Amino acid sequence: MRRFAAIAAMLLLAACATATNTLKPGEVAKLKLTSVRVTFASDVVITWEDGVRGYAVANAITDDQIAMASNDPKAKEFVRNKLATRIRETLERNLRPHLAGSRPVRLEIVVQNFVISPAVQRIIIGGSHFMIADANLVDAATGATIVVYPKLYGGAVAGQGWAGAAVEAAIGGDQTERVLAGYSDTYRAWLFK
Repeated sequence: MRRFAAIAAMLLLAACATATNTLKPGEVAKLKLTSVRVTFASDVVITWEDGVRGYAVANAITDDQIAMASNDPKAKEFVRNKLATRIRETLERNLRPHLAGSRPVRLEIVVQNFVISPAVQRIIIGGSHFMIADANLVDAATGATIVVYPKLYGGAVAGQGWAGAAVEAAIGGDQTERVLAGYSDTYRAWLFK
């Protein structure tokens, strides 16, 4: 469990240390978010039971067949599409009020990892909820890159062990939304430095 915590901390520190925001506050104030585009790296890792469960429900797959069905390319595409929609909607909702200037920009997200650790994993070996994705801000009119934050890490606390998983389950809430809110908050704080 300590090893997983150390890895998560290293990822967070590495993400914080790799990007430099070269925009001045006056330039950031002029930006207007018009859209968010989400794509996935060719070697993307997605661990997201909600997406797999959504595929199973949409295709009338029984619980005993979910594990096998989740490896199907159609299932992976379904999960990516569902996740892309969630990412786009959440980032637009969280960032548009802050990026309301006059210069139209688009945020292009390239997801490398998206993990919502299952409760069983967190009980037995530990785990966390996080997303690592490149955040590329581009001029909506010209397509020119304005500023890039590679491998931005956004996460949410995950309850560890029996007690932690039970507390997280009792509190409820949408872990996916918490991760995406953490990602958008980290990006906004970096952009507005």
